[in-house]
Amino acid sequence: SDVRCVGTKDIPREPVSACATIATPKNTLKMKNQVFKKQSRINAPVDDVFNWHARPGAIERLSPPWDPLDIISRTGGIETGAEVFMNIKAGPLPIRWHARHVAYQKNKLFQDIQVSGPFAKWTHTHCFQKIDESACILEDRIDYALFFHPISTALMGKFVHQKLERIFTYRHDTLIADIADHLPRNHSGLLRIL
Repeated sequence: SDVRCVGTKDIPREPVSACATIATPKNTLKMKNQVFKKQSRINAPVDDVFNWHARPGAIERLSPPWDPLDIISRTGGIETGAEVFMNIKAGPLPIRWHARHVAYQKNKLFQDIQVSGPFAKWTHTHCFQKIDESACILEDRIDYALFFHPISTALMGKFVHQKLERIFTYRHDTLIADIADHLPRNHSGLLRIL
């Protein structure tokens, strides 16, 4: 397959990632912010990769089977102002999560924040960087903080980071597989059923 995931150091440094230029919302609470990043090179046009995220059901498709989410309600898609109410699992208990999309630039980025949920702060920026006509870089950047810092960060910081790494590895692998499977059909015209 010509679609692959690469490590951060393998990604070209020019041009600068769109994630480097987007401001994250300021929070007035004193807390220790953590940053998680996951980058993948995808050998597909940036508009195809961006549009994949805008499809209905994309968030459910990206939810790992060991950490499912249950959509309660949603308004809009990924554009600014869209909102999602969902339940996520934290051990045996469901936790309500309310996310709101706060930034959108077609084929460049979209950003959501946690309005209420399990984190003291959560800003998720999905960045798309065009390499050429047939390849792009997807970067998921999470700026987050845990409640009850510094105790929670000392006790749970490594666990949270490892959980995010596992979830976003799954998400990127799923996206890469879907794009690899569907891209050839998207650009080959109509198919004939025999």
